[in-house]
Amino acid sequence: MATKLILVLALATSGCSGGKKAPECKALVNSMNELGAKLTVVRKVVGANEVNPTDVADSLKPFSITAKEVADSLSAQVPTISSLRKVAGSAASVALTLSKQSAQMAEFADQMRDVDAASKAVDENKKRVDTLEGQIKDICEAEAAKCVDLASVLARFPAPTDQNEVAEDAAAWTRKLSGWLTELAKVNVQDQELKSRVQAFMKGWQELGVAMTRVVSMLQLGRKFEVLTKDFNVQIEQANKAIANANALCAR
Repeated sequence: MATKLILVLALATSGCSGGKKAPECKALVNSMNELGAKLTVVRKVVGANEVNPTDVADSLKPFSITAKEVADSLSAQVPTISSLRKVAGSAASVALTLSKQSAQMAEFADQMRDVDAASKAVDENKKRVDTLEGQIKDICEAEAAKCVDLASVLARFPAPTDQNEVAEDAAAWTRKLSGWLTELAKVNVQDQELKSRVQAFMKGWQELGVAMTRVVSMLQLGRKFEVLTKDFNVQIEQANKAIANANALCAR
């Protein structure tokens, strides 16, 4: 199962006209263009409809650092012209917000790096427990006397809910599974072959429960990432406005 992370970014770059404001304009525009240059690298990775969590994290981490440096630079070089000072302050605030948001997005993406491996683990464990369940049923059908107590416990298996992509539901199911496995472990299975199959069956469900919980956690992070992405793009628009305002002031 591939994770899809959708991110559409656009940050304008600006030039600087001459005039008495030129030195301060140049300092402001250079700082913003530094952010734009780093964003160009980010867009190559996250600008597509589908991207890899590893690539997203590796791109957003340096962008976050640059955005923080730009924010610090803009805050340190306070323009003497009030109108330009207002634009610089707005740009610094936007750059700082972008830094924080991209850092958090990178953290989420980092935690989703192994989503494919986790999903594969779910599939592999599901196949294993299905196979073992079939073997146990075959033994019980051939010699029902061996499975009197076992059959009643197996019949109470807590099937996963249809809402297994919701963290709360997954956690509730995991607790039920744990209780069921504890009950299953108490069944006194005399036949050694059947006992071996039951023990492997229990282990398979324990591992499957862990894998499913991990996948659900990653899916939840993916949803949080999407929400953060929307806010991130709003800040990109604010950055564009700051650049447009700087261009307008510096062109006078």
